[in-house]
Amino acid sequence: MTTLINNIKNNTYKSNKLKFRNLYIKELCEALKTNNFITYIDLSHNNLEKEELQFLNETLKVNESITSVNLSYTDLIDEYVIYLSEAIKVNNSITSLNLSNNVIREEGIIYLSEALKNNSSITKLNLSWNNINEKGIRYLSEALKNNSSITKLNLSWNYIKEGIR
Repeated sequence: MTTLINNIKNNTYKSNKLKFRNLYIKELCEALKTNNFITYIDLSHNNLEKEELQFLNETLKVNESITSVNLSYTDLIDEYVIYLSEAIKVNNSITSLNLSNNVIREEGIIYLSEALKNNSSITKLNLSWNNINEKGIRYLSEALKNNSSITKLNLSWNYIKEGIR
């Protein structure tokens, strides 16, 4: 694993995609802060904890090469979405964000919506299979009024009823 981390730090990692499990997330996030080659990071199917989301947040705030982030099936809960939202507010390189199959509810959508108001790079946002209700959709709708970059939005399999007003 040390060789992989050193290759990422030194921009000698031979792929622009990176998928890893919970092992060494802190070290990998540190390496990604200075890497300018990797464009896709896949943390799906990991049970991410608060500390790991904080590391990822700090990485995404400074990394300018990552354009696609997959955090599906990571057990993201509302209080962890705040860390991701902080990064989204300042990151101008992420164009695709997959948060599907998590446990994001109203509070998490409030954080995310606030971040999206200030983000002009994300074009694809996948929020399918979460616990988003009508009130959460209202917050998201308000944010999208100020966001002209999102062109693909997936909200399937949430708790949205017909006739939201």
